[in-house]
Amino acid sequence: MFDSVEELLKGRPELAKLNPGLVAEAKPETKANKYHAVKTSYRGRVFASKHEAQVAADYDLMIKAGELLQVFYQVRFPLPGGVVYVADFVLIWADWHVSVVDAKGKRTREYINKKKQFEERYAPMKITEV
Repeated sequence: MFDSVEELLKGRPELAKLNPGLVAEAKPETKANKYHAVKTSYRGRVFASKHEAQVAADYDLMIKAGELLQVFYQVRFPLPGGVVYVADFVLIWADWHVSVVDAKGKRTREYINKKKQFEERYAPMKITEV
């Protein structure tokens, strides 16, 4: 005989599906990032990596110092062919010039292609990688 419902349902997914109320709430499995980035929370916002969160913290200090006026996060730029490039940061500096910044750990082929398209379409703007 079985000592618990969990033991009974173990290895029998068809029974677990038919009786979901008997199965203890399990945390959904999260897929590991293939580049080993760890989602990190900073000031109530979740960033894709520890590096990106640290860059955001650095920009906060630059705002306090008066070097930056504003930081915008995850700004979408439409590209040809229905493609969208999402910049990690768009910065408005104290002298009112604008920078587009991407916190990069790994430069993928997809990113390189989008960067090229972005810089062709939005010239003379360039993407700065940090």
